[in-house]
Amino acid sequence: MAGFAVAAASCALVAPGASADITGTTWTPRVGGDPNAYTLSAAVSNPNSQVYFYDYQLADNRVNVSTYVLVGGGPQTVSGGTAKVNFYPTTTGQHFINVVERSATGEYIQQGGGAPIDVPALPKTSGPAPCEPTGGSLSNGEFSISSRVLHPNTTYTLTYTLGADDSAFAGYDVYFEESAGFQGPVIGKTTFTNGVATIQYTPKNIGEFDLNVHTNSPDGRLLGHKQFRIEVSSAPTGPSGCTTTGGGTGSADGIPVIGGLLKALGL
Repeated sequence: MAGFAVAAASCALVAPGASADITGTTWTPRVGGDPNAYTLSAAVSNPNSQVYFYDYQLADNRVNVSTYVLVGGGPQTVSGGTAKVNFYPTTTGQHFINVVERSATGEYIQQGGGAPIDVPALPKTSGPAPCEPTGGSLSNGEFSISSRVLHPNTTYTLTYTLGADDSAFAGYDVYFEESAGFQGPVIGKTTFTNGVATIQYTPKNIGEFDLNVHTNSPDGRLLGHKQFRIEVSSAPTGPSGCTTTGGGTGSADGIPVIGGLLKALGL
């Protein structure tokens, strides 16, 4: 369980220097006539963005997150100015949706949300199995982590490449941290090799985190602090190695084998 909750407000948190591409979100019920199945939509102005829809619920203390599920199993692409995915809740009660926009390489751009969804009963069907991509990475040119989708108790390769503004720190030890703010517990310590610092990282909790990197000078001063935003979602319930559909329609295109056959037939 993560030690903090993701903000449920409808306002967007935008990375420094990024544009506000998410201009609106809507949660529409009655997928296939079912009042408890929803289409989640985000208006996104950048057609090259990847959009992640996370469904989460809060624990009894209303602070910790008890579930944090990537709807559809992977990022959704933008089609006609909209990213969307069908959402079939697997638990009742109040659900929140966190919408995260990333670049094509996985760099965090911004996040937004909307009104909570009150689910009184489960959908009549579970819908298509979540389709999780394998391989790839999230990268902002300095940080890189070896998967587009992250889960607890799974080990990933985390690297940091020296930027032009911090090359003077190459002679110092490198500390990686996982936090919900400026600093947190150290998750690895290493040195730069040919300008790259590499550790193996195994997240333990679900939720939203900042991965930090910094060095310490010989007199103990903090140097070269950088951050990279990640989300760690609950373990998947569907197949891996398949691909999500453009626009995230939740159609048969997103179902392994069947989707490929339909595409081959031009349907």
